[in-house]
Amino acid sequence: MSLTSVVGNGCILFVFCFRRRRLSPAEVFLVNLGIADILLSIASYPLTMISSFKHRWDFEELGCTLYAFVCYFLGLASIFSITGIALIRYMKTCTPVKGTCYE
Repeated sequence: MSLTSVVGNGCILFVFCFRRRRLSPAEVFLVNLGIADILLSIASYPLTMISSFKHRWDFEELGCTLYAFVCYFLGLASIFSITGIALIRYMKTCTPVKGTCYE
């Protein structure tokens, strides 16, 4: 799961990295979502897998606190990015005249 997330989001970031033209607001949200997902898969998935297989938490209280903070922060970043993409699509669909400023 983690490897798939890193490879898939890495491909997206690679494509956006070498674009010649300026990114649209929706594409900026996609880049933000890709970065948040890569960081989440690197920081949290391995700890989750280890603790799931061992049936206990081996990373002390500091590890638990950092794990909770990282998962919460990156989860919120993903949610806000998806919300931003949805709002831009809503504006472009429901108000096409005003939505052209998001291209």
